[in-house]
Amino acid sequence: MEVAISEQSVCPIFIENPTSGNLNQIGSGVFVEIQGELFLLTAAHVTDYEQVGRILIPGVQGLIAPHGSFAHLAVAAGGKRLDDKLDIAYYRLNREILNELPSTLKPLQREDVALFDSLTEGDIYSFSGYPYRKTRLRGDRIETEFFSYAGCAVDDQTYQKLGYDPRMHIVIRFERKHAYSRDGFRITPPLPHGVSGGGVFSWRKDAFVGGDPEERRLVGIAHTYHTTQNCLIGTRLNAFVSCIYLNNPALAPQTESRSIVPMIMGMAWYRQDEWERLKREFHDADGYPTTWRAWRQKAERGVDELLARGRIISPVGLSADEIQEFCIARKLANISKTRIRLVNEKLYRLAQETYF
Repeated sequence: MEVAISEQSVCPIFIENPTSGNLNQIGSGVFVEIQGELFLLTAAHVTDYEQVGRILIPGVQGLIAPHGSFAHLAVAAGGKRLDDKLDIAYYRLNREILNELPSTLKPLQREDVALFDSLTEGDIYSFSGYPYRKTRLRGDRIETEFFSYAGCAVDDQTYQKLGYDPRMHIVIRFERKHAYSRDGFRITPPLPHGVSGGGVFSWRKDAFVGGDPEERRLVGIAHTYHTTQNCLIGTRLNAFVSCIYLNNPALAPQTESRSIVPMIMGMAWYRQDEWERLKREFHDADGYPTTWRAWRQKAERGVDELLARGRIISPVGLSADEIQEFCIARKLANISKTRIRLVNEKLYRLAQETYF
């Protein structure tokens, strides 16, 4: 059976007590290649354990230290890690470590990740990692189990209530007492403590709960289980990548333009509740997918490809009413070229309001 990319790329993270030599699993991490360099992404509250011991990850000959440089978002003076909503940490690993990793661990490549993901209530995500309650010491061996916890994205009110931002975070509803296996059987999965630092993977936008998660891509890193609200929370991948590019500017993709002013490209973004009307009014509707979710899947891939080339993309919401008014006022057909013109005009007005 083919192993999912989540299971191939996620590893458990351990801490070794320097005095006793005792080992404990403290979290998870995700291996990713960025511009040819190897990174291990995780949560900052996991790597904070370095204050009391040595961080270790699985190796061919046993547990090994993650060789390379390390960076994390520090806690503000007088603050606590619990107040850190982003919880970002990563290792930039020496490539020689690939020879020490088990063959079952495979870093994610560019096609396995998505820097842009337009979250909508009801979208399905998996939080994947190694819950520490499933870790056992058997003599000189350590045994642990990989789990994925799937759920639907919450509504905007829940984001506000919990103090998170859907532009920076992914929050899903996960009710442990009402969990099901992929085969449809009721189960009680282990508490997800230890999944912190593991991957958040998006399902296809047209997937449904109980279906097979095809084409999953990494979109974030898990860090919090909110027990009272039955939610799992992660930070979006683009926040990690922004930090990596800030600390390693040579890795940032170069724009095609030599201008010192970055070119912002606009992309029309449509509302789900208006899709049927939009399709009726588009003169070029035959070139668009039947469902809004299928269109969004295709649009997200387009944005992601442009981001990978160093372009700055700004999705611009267009309502059916304003498209109609724009076309009537300028006596233009409701086609892609016209809607792009409306997007550019909206971006120009925004720039004037922002910079002038």
